[in-house]
Amino acid sequence: MIDKDSSDSVIRTTRATLDRDEGDSQHLLEITVNDNGVPNLSSTARVLVEVLDQNDNTPDFRIHSHQVRILRPKTGSKQNPVYRVYAVDKDEGLNAELSYRMQGKRASKFYVEKTSGQIYVDEIEPGSYSFRVRVYDRGDNRRKDSCKVMVEVIEGPKASSSQPVFDQVTYKFDIEENAEIGGFVGLTEATDADFDKLWYHVIDGDDDNHFDVKTESGTLLVAKKLDWETKNHYNLTISATDGIHVTLTTIVKESLLQEGHHCYWMDCFVTGRTSDCLKVSSNVVSVYLFSKLHYTIL
Repeated sequence: MIDKDSSDSVIRTTRATLDRDEGDSQHLLEITVNDNGVPNLSSTARVLVEVLDQNDNTPDFRIHSHQVRILRPKTGSKQNPVYRVYAVDKDEGLNAELSYRMQGKRASKFYVEKTSGQIYVDEIEPGSYSFRVRVYDRGDNRRKDSCKVMVEVIEGPKASSSQPVFDQVTYKFDIEENAEIGGFVGLTEATDADFDKLWYHVIDGDDDNHFDVKTESGTLLVAKKLDWETKNHYNLTISATDGIHVTLTTIVKESLLQEGHHCYWMDCFVTGRTSDCLKVSSNVVSVYLFSKLHYTIL
């Protein structure tokens, strides 16, 4: 894949293309230089080659048709959550940053948060509505995909004597850092003594929109890539409502470190010179790693 010509100091690829998406993201090379003297002397260095990403993947909704039922929002209410759509993109950086937009004649009643894909509505009459949502990446030669959303707005109950009750006051879920978008996290479940239909929403604790709860089932899913180094603990608040009463529960989630995180030393041996009268905590030598690690003197 990557080789060095022994006659010069140039590192070259040994094949026409490298595919970052198929595991060619980094190559750690060990380069040795020899002289022709007697004795023959040599020196070795390590070189980390990083393959940059090209915008060669199109965003993918995976599910391209959605049917949704929601309660008619209360009069005067604003920004009522309807449904969340999300796409995946195998690229990285700007090439994988996605932006969502509404399309369709009746889409004017709905609007989508452009970075998360969360669809909202203000006041709306009962009935059936359909529209399309497009997603674009931010790379050069922007790529796009679209999906269809069909929404049925129904009237809620006129009266209800019982409040929804969650089967747990607090839920605790663990999830791997490398969980796929759309992956299952856990199930929240509430019951209603009146047998009213219940609706679920994430109302707090997810400012970066990493998670999505299915409105009619309470199923919690991953909606955005997780990064253990950035954040590894989440505390979400989920609501369940029958259209009249609202009950809250808490979800505590630990994001687990993905297996396979590796580090690379710039060199196997690092040496430094120091005085025998240095103060405690004085610098002796700097070492560099391609990861966040703890250091130990052996």
